[in-house]
Amino acid sequence: DVPAGPLTRRTLYEVLPFRNVLVTFQLSGKQVRDVMTHYLTKKPGIQMSGVTCRWRRTSNGGAEILELAVQGRPVEAASMYTCAASDYFIGEAARYIGMTIERPVFLRQTLFEVAQEAAQKAKMIASPIENRIQEVR
Repeated sequence: DVPAGPLTRRTLYEVLPFRNVLVTFQLSGKQVRDVMTHYLTKKPGIQMSGVTCRWRRTSNGGAEILELAVQGRPVEAASMYTCAASDYFIGEAARYIGMTIERPVFLRQTLFEVAQEAAQKAKMIASPIENRIQEVR
């Protein structure tokens, strides 16, 4: 958690203490759906941004995805989606999302640098609870 008030480099470093390199990669819509199913059933400790999902628990403990969108648009199975994560995440992808990442692109910036740059541009950061992943009962 980051306290309200000015965001200092020190506070940012407390949230992002590792010098992980930013990596981009592509997933098909089918793979995005598979990742969400893995997330809903295995509960790995990951965070996703830009994704909304409505789902229902099945009788056997699985997950049935009712609606899945990226940036407000329905996920299309054959479409490709650009994702970003840390190099650490890429190395642990099988554990976190149930698959390995093919052809990751390692960028020349760390997550810390990208977050710092975004914070400086934003001037104010709000983090409302969005309830982007909703279980339907």
